[in-house]
Amino acid sequence: MKRIIFAICTILCANVLFAQTRFWIDDLQYEVTSTNPPKVKVYDAASSITIANIPATVTYNETIYSVTTIGNTAFFICSSLTSVSIPNSVTTIEYEEWGPGAFYECTSLTSVTFEEGINLTNIPPFTFPGCSSLTSIDIPNSVTSIGYCAFDGCSSLTSVTIPDSVTSIGYCAFRDCSSLTSVTIPDSVTSIWFRAFYDCSSLTSVSIPRNCEV
Repeated sequence: MKRIIFAICTILCANVLFAQTRFWIDDLQYEVTSTNPPKVKVYDAASSITIANIPATVTYNETIYSVTTIGNTAFFICSSLTSVSIPNSVTTIEYEEWGPGAFYECTSLTSVTFEEGINLTNIPPFTFPGCSSLTSIDIPNSVTSIGYCAFDGCSSLTSVTIPDSVTSIGYCAFRDCSSLTSVTIPDSVTSIWFRAFYDCSSLTSVSIPRNCEV
């Protein structure tokens, strides 16, 4: 029994240890999320960062870690950030319920590039709200849902490509996208939540699938 308790305590202590391991490389701070296999998430960014080319792997203390996650406030109000590229190693963008998202109010952000082959399945709630300089975005073909308020207040957004993989567009997902002129929603979408395109004052054309619930 003592051996079992000791083993459990060892595992718990190890989990706490690696969860608290954080390190900076250039303008990005990473947090270890797994040691076997070695994985990290982008935990934070320097407030002065202008270009974020997130790498697929990083090396720390001679260990190569795969970058699989972007933390829920990783780029929170990075007002100088102009572009970000997300590698195909990333499978998750974190979020907390009704909290600020990963790129919340990055007001200078104009370009978001997802690397080909990325296996990201969700653009979570509050990922890009207030990114008022973002003009266009191509959502990866792996994404199945666009969360609530994901692009809320992206007032310069003129076009968005919604792939055939998407089945759900969340509440207020594109609210206050006042420059958005047209949206083509693929037949794969079966639900569009309340106020998804609320106050899109320039929107003149919307194509909605026949079997979609609005």
